[in-house]
Amino acid sequence: MEVFYLIDFCYFVNIATAVFLVWFPNNAQLEALVYALADGPIAGALVAWQCPWVFGSGEHTVSVLMHLLPGLAMFAHRHYTPSGLRGWQGIAQYAAQLLHGHIMPTGSVPPASHPQHTLLWLVAAPLLFYIVWQLLYYLVVQVLFRSFILRNGYETSYICLARRAAKNNNFWNRLVRRGSITRRLLVYGGLQLLFTVICCSVFLPTYFSFPLAVAYQVVKVVFPVYYGSRYQMTKVPQHVFLKGIQVYHEVHSDMQQQQQQQQAEEQAAEAVAAQRKAAEAVRLRRSCATEAACACPPLAAMPRQVMA
Repeated sequence: MEVFYLIDFCYFVNIATAVFLVWFPNNAQLEALVYALADGPIAGALVAWQCPWVFGSGEHTVSVLMHLLPGLAMFAHRHYTPSGLRGWQGIAQYAAQLLHGHIMPTGSVPPASHPQHTLLWLVAAPLLFYIVWQLLYYLVVQVLFRSFILRNGYETSYICLARRAAKNNNFWNRLVRRGSITRRLLVYGGLQLLFTVICCSVFLPTYFSFPLAVAYQVVKVVFPVYYGSRYQMTKVPQHVFLKGIQVYHEVHSDMQQQQQQQQAEEQAAEAVAAQRKAAEAVRLRRSCATEAACACPPLAAMPRQVMA
């Protein structure tokens, strides 16, 4: 029921990050584009949507790591990955070195480079990537499969966020839900575009400053851990309490059903016993009547002398 989550923006950025790291590790333009997407809107979603990192929950952990790891991988690639470990060729060479007992990768870490037309690749290109994805998402979710999703109850990120906003009933929910469905979709897409612009603007200083980039990676980890601890202290006890109430009602309902079933069985047994007693009484009356008839023969059967 959650298959349409696979076309969310975070999946596209994760795929773009993997493609860059494996096939184009030395392309400065693509590095700027993917880095801006990974440490911009994807990382910003950790704070904006308050994603909790609950270590005991696989669903929460996967959700956090999908938003955390792309930017962390791009940060490590830009500042710590030596040339001998870049791309699929570097990984293959390093695997061959490990077979011969050489642990340290060859080459040094290249200096952080900046592409020509930096703002083009750090701002314009990420926004174009987002717009293309948003149009594709709209085409798939709101046009091609809209009736299929609504008819079969499939989940999408739009439905999930709309339900969450309606539950909170905040300003953004009231802003998006005004007017027709077309207006809602346009406002929703516009707000996401604005969110992407803001996150890319926040990311820009970290691209040019190594200390800010390190601090940003720490912030990306601290916030989900904080949200996860808050979730553990508030939501988990509530869930346990509600689960306990649910179990109590289920046990109480089962006990009531067992008692009703036992009472029904007892009533059925009493009814059977009463029927047996009634049948026995009828049988006894018939037996007594038969014996009385045998002991007192009818008048027609008496000898005529006796009658005279």
